[in-house]
Amino acid sequence: DAVHCEWSVITVTDPERYDALSYVWGDMNVREHDLVCNGVVIKITRNLWTALRAVWAKSPGRRLWVDAICINQDDIPERNQQVNMMGDIYRRAERVIVWLGEATELTNGLCRVMEVVEAGGKLSRAALDGPEIARRTWSRRAWTLQEIMLASHAVV
Repeated sequence: DAVHCEWSVITVTDPERYDALSYVWGDMNVREHDLVCNGVVIKITRNLWTALRAVWAKSPGRRLWVDAICINQDDIPERNQQVNMMGDIYRRAERVIVWLGEATELTNGLCRVMEVVEAGGKLSRAALDGPEIARRTWSRRAWTLQEIMLASHAVV
């Protein structure tokens, strides 16, 4: 079941709006899903495939910057140049979409806690026990803090 998209090239100073995805690649040696961009098949990891399906189900047609797709990982000079631009890419994004992984009962609970906080409500200590986000691989990525701190608006 392939995911389909169209890609386009924009510069960091281009006024086009886009979202940036903050996620964990997963095992890059296991790229079992197809992403078809402008007719070109790109093999992607299960975690990225799941993230794209979820994001585009809620926001179809949104322009999305994804490092594993937007950076030619086989071209080292290009990859190094793009990594140097990551701060600008995440800072300029309209939204940074944080993909923690597929939902579990614990992540659903975490989302309920976040909704309470966002609404200005008070939390009980029990609501904060065993924070699921700390168990997710996403929270241990090197770029996570930077991606969130640079976001003008983040969506989990």
